[in-house]
Amino acid sequence: MKVLIGEFITESNENVPYQNEITAYDIAFGGECVRKMCVGEVFAEAGIEVIPAVYAVAGASGVIKRHTFDYIEACFTRTARERREEIDGICARFGIGDRNLVKPGIGEATRVLLRRVPWKVLVHSLSDEDHLGHLYQLAEEKGVPLEEYPLARYRACGLIRALADN
Repeated sequence: MKVLIGEFITESNENVPYQNEITAYDIAFGGECVRKMCVGEVFAEAGIEVIPAVYAVAGASGVIKRHTFDYIEACFTRTARERREEIDGICARFGIGDRNLVKPGIGEATRVLLRRVPWKVLVHSLSDEDHLGHLYQLAEEKGVPLEEYPLARYRACGLIRALADN
């Protein structure tokens, strides 16, 4: 399972005479976003992969300026869109009509091999034993082909066989 996470906190008071600019925010992305939110361990222990969008926290001030709000909102939507575009690209490349048959991420690819009817597993590298060694082993045991594929945001991606393909 994957969860898109982010944090956007601002305490706005219309009676404060100045508006909140982007410079008033503590902004973080990626791993720094997860660290500042103090949620990495909780998700990891639950076996949930996080997709960090943005951490944007400001103290008390006036109303947030529209362009500042729009920027922070765009950080969330861009993160979701980029992942969706990569999945759509995989669907197009492999002729998959249902994006639900594409399971990106190491955890999802592992679940595909253990609990689904896998078609193949895409990996960013065929020599990343540290991160993908268990996938190489499971794929070999189950007779599922591994294919090196230029994944931009994931190390692995499981492709599920459509039931009509059986």
